Amino acid sequence: MNFELFISTGFFAAIIASVCSLLINYVNRKDTKLMESDKKNFDVQKYRYQKLHEYLEQMSRLPLMTYDIFTNEGLINMRKESSERFYKIKSISYAVAPILDSDLQVLLKNSFEKVAEASKALDDEILAKKEYGQDVLFPLVKAQDAYERELIAAAQKQLERLLIS
Repeated sequence: MNFELFISTGFFAAIIASVCSLLINYVNRKDTKLMESDKKNFDVQKYRYQKLHEYLEQMSRLPLMTYDIFTNEGLINMRKESSERFYKIKSISYAVAPILDSDLQVLLKNSFEKVAEASKALDDEILAKKEYGQDVLFPLVKAQDAYERELIAAAQKQLERLLIS
């Protein structure tokens, strides 16, 4: 009789241990999924952080423009330097935009549209007069400078957000 009681108790203990093991396994699996999700988010944030630093470094290495506005040749060179610098900034902004938050992407898009409008106005002026002066070139340069500053500000703001989160 004691032997049957011992076997029955062992059987119930095994069932209880199995149920506890299943519960522990379920909780561990849930925690593991949560940790994997956190690791994935951390990796994405780390990637964004590194890329933003790279883009800001690229922006800081761009050559400075020369502002020679007193000769027509100086204005032509300034237009050329401005265009080259803008296209480099444009390529950087296309790379930066996907890793920015949506509100910062909209800010850059609006600023880029202003530059495109100023550039079109300058090109129209050149086609109409076959020349241009500082009064025509400055709005474009100002728009491009504003776009560059907004790109840098957006990248820095995104970096701040990443550090806070």
